[in-house]
Amino acid sequence: MQQSRLERAGKHRELIVLLHAFCQSPKALKPVKDAVRDTYPDADIYAPILPFAGPWGWLCTRDATEVVVDIIKHIEKIIELRSQDRAGGAGQDDPGEYESIILIGHSMGAVMARKVAIVAHGQPDRSDCPTLAAPFEPAFRAYLQPRPWAKKIRRIVLIAGMNRGWTPSSAMDWWTSTKWNVGIWVGETLFGGFPIIFDIRQGAVFSIQTRLQWLALMHYERERRGSRPDIVVTQLLGTVDDIVSPDDSVDYAVDTSNEEEGDGREKSYFYLEVPNSGHADVVRLKRPRNVEAEIARDNFVTARQPGQSAKAFKQICDEQRYVVFRRALCNSPASLAADPCTVNREQMMDSLPRPPNWDVTDLVFVIHGIRDKGFWTQKIARAIKQEAAGRKKDFRSVTTSYGYFAMAPFVLWWVRKQKAEWLMDQYAEARAHYPRADFSYVGHSNGTYLVARALRDYPAARFKRIVLAGSVVRRDYRWHDLVGKRVEKVLNYVATGDWVVAISRRACSPSAGSIWAAPGTTAFAMPPPAPSNRSATLRAHMVQATRSATGRTSPGLSYREICRRRTPRSRAPSSRYWAVARRDCWSSLRP
Repeated sequence: MQQSRLERAGKHRELIVLLHAFCQSPKALKPVKDAVRDTYPDADIYAPILPFAGPWGWLCTRDATEVVVDIIKHIEKIIELRSQDRAGGAGQDDPGEYESIILIGHSMGAVMARKVAIVAHGQPDRSDCPTLAAPFEPAFRAYLQPRPWAKKIRRIVLIAGMNRGWTPSSAMDWWTSTKWNVGIWVGETLFGGFPIIFDIRQGAVFSIQTRLQWLALMHYERERRGSRPDIVVTQLLGTVDDIVSPDDSVDYAVDTSNEEEGDGREKSYFYLEVPNSGHADVVRLKRPRNVEAEIARDNFVTARQPGQSAKAFKQICDEQRYVVFRRALCNSPASLAADPCTVNREQMMDSLPRPPNWDVTDLVFVIHGIRDKGFWTQKIARAIKQEAAGRKKDFRSVTTSYGYFAMAPFVLWWVRKQKAEWLMDQYAEARAHYPRADFSYVGHSNGTYLVARALRDYPAARFKRIVLAGSVVRRDYRWHDLVGKRVEKVLNYVATGDWVVAISRRACSPSAGSIWAAPGTTAFAMPPPAPSNRSATLRAHMVQATRSATGRTSPGLSYREICRRRTPRSRAPSSRYWAVARRDCWSSLRP
């Protein structure tokens, strides 16, 4: 990124930051820059060349957090340059600072723009709702406090953004979908999963951290909404976008979670549809001859008229994009709410996520393992909720499944990583729905791996209580760095006859940085807790299930039966062990 990409003009009243799309460049945003110049003739425009620019941008393996840090550093250099104008003879009337800052991003640049706004405001103090706290990534340790210019950010314009993260969706044609899937395989295998485009995949660390941090920054109860930043966000959606599906571009749960129906304060998040526009050509704008008249019109051409040439229709589409962009850039919230291009959230999806419920205090994830359809998870969740109801507690559950997971793909690390990304996508959705709820977790087999990986990779992930059964997490996993901080208690059910995990332990030699391949037949290796952290516990419950040399299984629970609310097919002692398991499971989850 280069400071020479700064274009200064007029009285330098505004700073406009333009961030281009993946494998694009600032040249692709020249029509957008021209429209910005028409609207703000006295603005300084900064359009850097990002590391993923150009046709070879797909080879970029820089971490997305590093790119955001570079953008912020350059913005601060520009602000410092602006402060020197007054000393350089601009006059006493020059305040030496920008009146406002506007962030504009296209596609991947839109994700970066929102992250810049988040980091600029520092890590929020959510003492009013600790469950919404979303710690910054290590790359942002120097930005825990708000930047002086953060309050100057007045608007964020997201053009064909991917707020929830991208996936190879059904919206793609077969050829585009094939290219994406081949690219994913190459990126995961040959590049070790490090291409920067993977950072904004649905469920990826950067993507989930951004969503949770946006909640922490903007999500307040109605009586405390004055605490959130005064930022207007407009998101432009192409009507014929066949690259990014609506479910990927619009984060229904997180984006407008702070704007419940009946809120007395003006809305701050708006979706505007751009007629006849796809993912790439949504930034192809052309200034109409009579700008004011076109901006004031309410109807748009949505189809080519009989006898109309393709060139004439293309010009009309370009002019209409210009009009919609100008409205998104400078119209007031009241005008945007009444704009015919504005799409109400209720009209965008048949089954919208539930509105935030601030009264629920506890939620439990129940996640199955490999070679399992996961039907039992609902039975476990029901048992927990029944126990909770008897104790006057309101427990909710998440028992969604990531599908049948065979052994062959389980040994592929990038496939396991994608399952962890699925879990964290569910986590972000649940956090938006239940802002005050303490999250707990019951996992079996691969479900234990998912929670361990989530806690390792995602700084914002936290669980109050964790119950593991048939764990595949290595014994030396660093629970002592988590227990008492992001985890309160861990209960590990150890099946002494778990031959599947025992064989896996001996057949696989885990690498130093891996999580998988720890034994589920022995307890975790844990140092004693620090004197100041005696209340934090990690307990192992040994369940009798041994296999003799003759191949006969003695009475007890197998690693599968631990996670099923039914009587195992064995002799009487098994029922006793199951009763203990159920009682301890509830005891570890209850407050």
